[in-house]
Amino acid sequence: MSAEELSLRWPIFLLLLAVAPLVILLLVAPLDVQAAVRAARPPTKLLMLTFGNSGVADHLRNFCGFARRAGIAHVVGAVDEAAFRLLVAEDVPVYLTPLARERYFMDGSNSHSSSSWKRFASMRTGEVARLVHLGYDVLHSDTDIVWLRDPTPYLMCTPAARAGEFGEGMRARSFHASRSAMLMWRARHNDFLGLQVSSDNMGPGRAVERRADYHAGGTFNSGMLLFRATRSGRAFVSAWHRNVAAPSRGSRFERLSSDQQVFNNMVRRERQWPGVGGASTSWLIDRMHPDWQGKLTLGALPLPLFANGHGYFVQSAHTRLGVAPFAVHATYTLDRHDGLAKRQRFREAGLWSADRISPPTERFLGESANNIGVHRLALMGYLAELRDAIALARALGRTLVLPRHQCFCDRLWAGSDEILRFGCMYPGSQDHPFLPFACPMDHWLVPHVWEGSGLAFRDAIFIERLLSAEPRTSVRDMRIVPAADWRRACAAKVQARSDGVVGECWDALPAGLWTTEEMRAHLHATGSGRNAQDGAARVLRLEHSRSLLCGVSSSPTKTSQINRLLGQLLRTPPWCARCPNCDERLRQWQVPPRSGRQWGEEWCLEVPPPPLFHAGRCVLSSEHT
Repeated sequence: MSAEELSLRWPIFLLLLAVAPLVILLLVAPLDVQAAVRAARPPTKLLMLTFGNSGVADHLRNFCGFARRAGIAHVVGAVDEAAFRLLVAEDVPVYLTPLARERYFMDGSNSHSSSSWKRFASMRTGEVARLVHLGYDVLHSDTDIVWLRDPTPYLMCTPAARAGEFGEGMRARSFHASRSAMLMWRARHNDFLGLQVSSDNMGPGRAVERRADYHAGGTFNSGMLLFRATRSGRAFVSAWHRNVAAPSRGSRFERLSSDQQVFNNMVRRERQWPGVGGASTSWLIDRMHPDWQGKLTLGALPLPLFANGHGYFVQSAHTRLGVAPFAVHATYTLDRHDGLAKRQRFREAGLWSADRISPPTERFLGESANNIGVHRLALMGYLAELRDAIALARALGRTLVLPRHQCFCDRLWAGSDEILRFGCMYPGSQDHPFLPFACPMDHWLVPHVWEGSGLAFRDAIFIERLLSAEPRTSVRDMRIVPAADWRRACAAKVQARSDGVVGECWDALPAGLWTTEEMRAHLHATGSGRNAQDGAARVLRLEHSRSLLCGVSSSPTKTSQINRLLGQLLRTPPWCARCPNCDERLRQWQVPPRSGRQWGEEWCLEVPPPPLFHAGRCVLSSEHT
């Protein structure tokens, strides 16, 4: 072969070398969905299905990692060849979707209104429908979901589930969900249950109390959506795909931009809200659009078990309710609401497995807020808020509910230990860092003084349990607005006691403008008339009480009485520690020199109380912070 021939064939050789791995990959990997299903080896007819392209590669890897760890049979529809190659290399059951074969490109918008998104929605609804018609119960899942454990026993109501966690004799909160799972199972075998869907609602506790009735009142989220291979399920999924991909001209689906919007509009009665309904004793929704009324039963995936982002990341509702969720959907993220924001939420919760392994050479710098300087400032703020809350509760004749606060430094009964040297944790307890923690009362107040003061008070957990046990307890939530905003929007209406007070001003209180007497008169005035029931609410809940009150009364006697009470209550218990070379050590936490007293090697923190009230003069609680 001449040099000239070799130079001509060399680029062809390089091209073959470059595409050879892809050719081999395509020969051994499942290219169609049925081959991918066989590779997934589902133990039942339930199969989890998700879709993604290389733009969400990290979420795909995280999704598959957790699904595999939970033992869930799952298949991924790759929307481009890069995602396909990535997942094949990680031994994930994956196939090339029709869009991948068309060299489709998604523009990355999260508005769900672009033409590329509509093509994607059309494709995935069609793929879900195809598998349902092949006889599989398909659990359609978004990729921004972490599956913590296998929902198959629960959703399929297997004998093991009925005998164990979700058995008839279960008395935990999840018992209600399990009982409905069995009802769903029976409905499925009657060919009546078609699908189950997750919720965007914000109250997991309310979901437990009101079940289908509560779920019906919010948006259904198609990110977790189970289609049953029943007659009604097959009919619905076909209609769903058709209304997304090729809606009839002039239909209510024509202008909708996402498959979730189409789903919600299919099941809800038109021009009604919520347009669907179910009993508060079941998770089954049986009142819906006339197209499906009597032909389909819709099951709610219980919000505590199939958690959205707010319920899990912000509320930690699963901890409060004592349930173990099956899944966490990264909804309600902020910033740009994109994959990065969702990834960060998962990372912070320890639910992200797609990061690279940190090399031994990587070095770190961190910061801890757990020190005596931060703790001192926090205590000052807590006492300042409490001043106005005590005064207002006493003036209204209400029992004060103590707030739940965070402590940034531990406390014991004596200052003989060098706690500051061990990160504000007592020696012996620092092996498993626990700061910050929810402050017990005796860490920031003096319980025996409070008990003997005559002031009626309760702990935060009391009111939480009351509202949980009696969800219909009347609650009036009050906003605290700046004084200038109040004067501009509400002052004239309040003075005239007009109906406008019932609107924008009824639930608002001005900060730093009134005495307790004026505050009481306002609450009484706005609690009369057509809002009398709310005005007399059993629980009056302020969003905060920082610098809320200007004073107590023009009467020096009344002011002196409340000041004596505040002088008793607004003091912290002794906080002392062994502290050699203390001035130098305290400077590192920017603790002012006069923030405590020193006796030999023992140093004791002194937290200044907020200023007391002064008759005839406005004194805000924040003046010392």
